[in-house]
Amino acid sequence: ETARARHAELAAVRAESDSLRDALESRKLIERAKGLLMEREGISESEAFSRMRGAAQRTGRTLRDIAEAMVETLTR
Repeated sequence: ETARARHAELAAVRAESDSLRDALESRKLIERAKGLLMEREGISESEAFSRMRGAAQRTGRTLRDIAEAMVETLTR
């Protein structure tokens, strides 16, 4: 019983770790895309984020998907 409880606890910790890792990777990607957009368009950070968020809402894609596409496009 103790071993099962420990196993469940460890599985939960691993899942949380994976979730946090994904969130950090997404945040880094979004920040990179935002910086590239700011540099290219000469706009503020809030305007860049607003544009990215608007694109995500219009297309029904995630902010991470929008950021990935922007980084790919703006670094060619």
